[in-house]
Amino acid sequence: MRVMPFHVIEDDTIEEQIPRIWLRGKSFEAGEDISGWDYLTEMKVEARLTYDPEKLIAQSGLVGSELRRVTAIVRADCQSTGERSSGRTRIDLARHDVTLALEIPAGSVAEELEVRYEVVLDGPDSEATPSRAAHLKGSRLYASDRAYRFRLEGDGSLFPAEAVSFRGGEFPAGSAWLIKFQGDDLNAPFMGAVRLFVNRDHPVSKQLIDTGKGPAKSVLMRDVLLQMLVTVSSRQTDDEILDVFPQGSTGAVLDELCANYLNEPLQMAVNDIRESPDKVFSRLQESTSFLEGAEK
Repeated sequence: MRVMPFHVIEDDTIEEQIPRIWLRGKSFEAGEDISGWDYLTEMKVEARLTYDPEKLIAQSGLVGSELRRVTAIVRADCQSTGERSSGRTRIDLARHDVTLALEIPAGSVAEELEVRYEVVLDGPDSEATPSRAAHLKGSRLYASDRAYRFRLEGDGSLFPAEAVSFRGGEFPAGSAWLIKFQGDDLNAPFMGAVRLFVNRDHPVSKQLIDTGKGPAKSVLMRDVLLQMLVTVSSRQTDDEILDVFPQGSTGAVLDELCANYLNEPLQMAVNDIRESPDKVFSRLQESTSFLEGAEK
């Protein structure tokens, strides 16, 4: 039982419906395998709560206009990227249910999405009352004990990607892609530290976005790995590059990439990029099958 400084809504007053995710015209219930997902996919979460209006009013202790502040929320969290988003709808106490929707932008989540329900008090703060009813904005009247998980499996590449038209400036109009990488904190989630932007107007964009194969992909892979190694080598001291990192962190993923493509741990790869970058560049050409399949 939750002990709060104000009245809350009991669990048996609200019934949670299992949320669903829509992508590319298909619907998936929490717990189902989600096929066809990739980082360029926009998704929509649909959710629904049913409730007993009389019990909700009595248990909340709210009266009059304060009842119009009761708001249902569906919240989605992605541990891999650190992204959190939410959708909210005011609860109509003349009804017995409320429908919620939440748009998940492309490139914002990866691996797994966790969805939960809440009911909060929205609107401006009001004065406290002797009845101990909630009066501050954001007061949580109900919080789900259950997390609904969506495992994102599909054709996602290693890097969160977004296809946009490059217009110059930070995004040179003639470039094929731009990689943004934050290498300051190697313990931060990897999926939140790197983002690949593909120029949808470039001739290779279809190859990268639709198939993820071909010579352009090998050039991209080498480019990304080199940029990340150079960034880490310029921002991290030897003492800061550890042997062990949390699972899914930037350091852990880079360590695995270095093992796969350079046959050495991250520490050694950073040392090599500082002392003999020419060797690292050429070794990555070999391990990424650089330009393999390009026309002669």
